[in-house]
Amino acid sequence: MRSGIVLSILLGVLALPVWAETSPYNRLLTTYVDGLGRVDYARWKAQDATTLKDQINSFKDLDPETLPNRAAKLAFWINAYNAFALESVLERYPIETVRPGSFIPDLSFFKTARHEVHGHSYSLDEIENEVLRGQFKEPRIHFAIVCASRSCPRLRNRAYTADQLDSQLDEAARQFINDPKKNQYDNARGTVKLSKIFYWFRDDFGGSVSEFLKKYAESEALKALDNRRLKISYLDYDWGLNDRK
Repeated sequence: MRSGIVLSILLGVLALPVWAETSPYNRLLTTYVDGLGRVDYARWKAQDATTLKDQINSFKDLDPETLPNRAAKLAFWINAYNAFALESVLERYPIETVRPGSFIPDLSFFKTARHEVHGHSYSLDEIENEVLRGQFKEPRIHFAIVCASRSCPRLRNRAYTADQLDSQLDEAARQFINDPKKNQYDNARGTVKLSKIFYWFRDDFGGSVSEFLKKYAESEALKALDNRRLKISYLDYDWGLNDRK
């Protein structure tokens, strides 16, 4: 029994550098993801088809509960979600959208594709809702996990890391909230058109979405949110693939 516990802890410690600058996963991100979060899926699939799978296979022996602190566990699950989403797209590429045809949620790869972590099988939806939202109660994860669509947050071309996680999540929140393609602010009219992320997951952002936004909003966005006549509506969500082409 004791030897099993020791082995599990050692695997957790050894897995800490999995997201390091020199890791295969980081090399893939820096090679195939540009500064705007767009992915060169065609070149990735042609040149590095198995590298991501090899990285993901390492998750099978890793127990996230053996990681040393909350930040390490949260960084692991954010990176794992993004890696699994990328894998799901690469397996199906070329595709134009992550919601092809007449979309039936129960048949999407967010629900049907299974991903193994330490002997447990997860869908992307389960990682998002049961693990990330359910266990960590961290609203900024909504700006860090990327479902590979154009209306999603920008995919970082570096992994999230435990030692910098708080600042990285703040950066992701600030970037998304102030992106005029994702959220539109009109102070003169007192209107704000937000990403549907803020509608779908409104309970995660506390009592007031606008108050949450003010923590990260800048310049015109902040002025609009302070407008007493503020009216909030939501933009259509673009499920087209975040493909560099």
